Amino acid sequence: MLSKKAKTMVIAIPLATVIGLGGYSAFNSHFSPVAEEDKNTETVILSKDFPATSDLNQMINEADLVVIGEYEGLDSKWNMARNPSNPSEEDKENYVEGHLYNFNISETIKGVNENKQIKINHRFAETVKLEDSNAVVAPDGTVTKKATKITTKEVQNKDPLYIEPMVNKKYMMFLKKDQLFGNYYGAIEPFAITFDENNKADLQTNIETINESKMSSKAQLAGKTIVLKNEIHETITDNISGKTLDELKEQVKQKNK
Repeated sequence: MLSKKAKTMVIAIPLATVIGLGGYSAFNSHFSPVAEEDKNTETVILSKDFPATSDLNQMINEADLVVIGEYEGLDSKWNMARNPSNPSEEDKENYVEGHLYNFNISETIKGVNENKQIKINHRFAETVKLEDSNAVVAPDGTVTKKATKITTKEVQNKDPLYIEPMVNKKYMMFLKKDQLFGNYYGAIEPFAITFDENNKADLQTNIETINESKMSSKAQLAGKTIVLKNEIHETITDNISGKTLDELKEQVKQKNK
């Protein structure tokens, strides 16, 4: 708990309208000293809620489009945060970086798509606005002295679910369509399966086992080290890796009858 003479650390992230699965339903944050002996280090917890499943059938149900194909490469980067009053415009106060990748379709298993090449959006990172002040705060959270000095900084927090797509690798993708922009994004987490030269599956996800070292990053602000820690509450069981492409295609087709 912070003492009455402690400086406050505030993280300011205005809620934004975000396109796609990357628009988590909650984005909460708080801070705390990492250890009593280290007064110059504080931790900011970034907590996100998102749909996740261990069930292939649920992946199929959630998807508008299930396709097989390969990524061609990065097309462009854009701001996924949108103006709530006009979603066709970006939010000038928030920045959530999306990466649009070109994807070449070789086979469509579920859904209808007239194009052999589509763009798939991956949520890459968001800009986090940190604010440090010399306001004095009581243990109950009451501000006993207003701030006379405020320091702010913007830092990038990489999305903990992001996995960089591999070019010229066979994928099965479970996608939803962004009706406003015409791009696609993951229908649920996970939403991508890769295949080796023997057509054996490998599920692409960062939440089967949480790698804590990849959940955190550090920034410097007003002489302090700020640890940004992504808190993930969802984990899954991998019931897909090791299956063959034909097995998975058949399951999608049977479920889609």
